[in-house]
This record gives sequence, structure tokens and C-alpha cells, in this order.
Amino acid sequence: MNPTNYYDDPTERPPAWASALREALREEDDERYLDLIRKTRGNAEASAVITNELARIVYGTARGDRTFAELMMMPVIQHGARSLIEDDHKWQPAHLVIEDALRQWMPPTTRLVMFQSVLGYHHIAAWSPVVIRRHLHSSIPGYRVGRVSVIDQPLDLPPDAPRLGFVRFIASSTTGWLELPPPDVARDTALREQCEFAFQASREAQLRFHTPQRAQFALRKGVMAWLTALHDFSPITGWMTSLDPNPDAVRISLRLDVGQDFYLQFVVRAHQISDDGVTAILQHLAGIAPALDRETRGHESFNTRH
Repeated sequence: MNPTNYYDDPTERPPAWASALREALREEDDERYLDLIRKTRGNAEASAVITNELARIVYGTARGDRTFAELMMMPVIQHGARSLIEDDHKWQPAHLVIEDALRQWMPPTTRLVMFQSVLGYHHIAAWSPVVIRRHLHSSIPGYRVGRVSVIDQPLDLPPDAPRLGFVRFIASSTTGWLELPPPDVARDTALREQCEFAFQASREAQLRFHTPQRAQFALRKGVMAWLTALHDFSPITGWMTSLDPNPDAVRISLRLDVGQDFYLQFVVRAHQISDDGVTAILQHLAGIAPALDRETRGHESFNTRH
């Protein structure tokens, strides 16, 4: 098997910085990725391409076939006391229903590779670029994937507050990059209802599924939907951004009104959702609550446009 990326296509004429992206994709080296992100900060085109290419891969077989595979996600908002997110016991009977619903919703002949459980956002926010690539490689028949450690920071949420998770899967095709179905109220509702039905056995919590999208757009949509749900649960009265050790990360602090001031921190990653995705989330927050004293040194490109 020979995994390749979009810019290995000789018919394409990539921008000058694309050679560094090619090397990073080929070497599977987080330092290369993060150095590239650091050097291209503020370049919207570079950020969009890096994010896009990280989550897709082309691989071929000895027979000359080519498969186009992408990481997809379905945002899930949980309401209620009991955590169904990351509950492997609940996932086991539910995942076949969810996989069947996805197969009906996706274009015909799409091959799906599902990952275990509804994974909490705090885990995904800790993924480095190499972790994303290993997810893609795990879908390649016969490809041996090395283990990568992930150190995450669980969110310190108020009791019963909404939680954010994601169903993750690789969708692939042998006819080119997939075109996801256009919005269709009846079809999208049927998908969501089937997925939610799979978890109906629990009366202590409810899951609300959103339609699948490519990873970067699903993450952006999921975070914004979660912020809205959190604000409905307990008003967000202010927010600010601060520096994070990762060069592509923005740490967001929320002040919640839960009887007394409660501060919640989470991270968004530009390599996962692009600079534009980070900006969209900050703009969404600005529409919910006022910004507090900002500590945005090093992240000016994310904040000057909102």
C-alpha cells in the first residue's frame, strides 16, 4: 500500500509552501507539522489546505486501484446526568444501528470504517497531526499503524452540563473524493432519529446527533452547538483567550453563571479546524457573551477579524 496526499498529483500546481506540507505528510513528524503551522500563521490559504490534507489520504494497491479516504465526524451533544459519551457498554449495541444509518445516508458504494465509542471533545482537542494521520492509516487494509500516546485534559464541567462528543469514521471511495449529500430535511432527520433511537434505553441522559461532515467542519459545528447548549444551560457571562504551549492552539476560558462565577477552559486547534474555524468559533462566542480582558499575544490572526 502506498499512502499519498493531494499534492502528490503531478497535474496540480501547488503553492510554494506545499513542499513543506508534502514532507510533513510523508515523514509523519509532529514537529514538522507544527513548524509549518507556525511559519504559515496568518496565511488563510495555507491553513485551509493543511487542515484539509491532514484529514484525507489516497492509497493504492498492487493492482493499481486508488482509494480516496477521509476522516468524518458526527457531532453529539449530551444532555442529562449520566454520561453516555465514552460509555463503551452503551456503544456496543448502538454502533450497528448508527453504522447502518450512516450507510443509508452516505453516497452508495461508500466504504465505512467506524471507530469505537462516542469520543469526548477533550480527547480530540489533544490530538496532534500524527494522531489524525494514524486514524487514516488504520483504515488501509494490511497497513500496520504504530501507537501514539495522547495526553488530554478532561473538561471541568458543572454537574449535568451539556457535553460534546463525536462519532468518528473513515469514509472512502474508489471513484474520487466523496461528495456528501446536500441538506435534505427528511433524510437528515431520519439519520438523527435512528442514531438517537440507538441510545434510547437510558432515561438519565439524552444524546442529540448532528449530521456528519468532514472532520474540520464537524468539529467547528460541534463546538459552536455545544457552546449554545452550554449557554442555554447556564449563561456564559464572559470569555477570553490565552496562550497555549501548542503553537496552533487557542485556549478559551468561559465564565458561567451557576450561582457563583465558574470558569471553564477548553482548547481549539487550528490544525484541526483551520484559522478560519478558530475565528468562526470566536465570532460565535462574541455573539453569546462579551469578551473579558484578552490575553491574545501570539494569536492576533484569530482575533482581528471578529
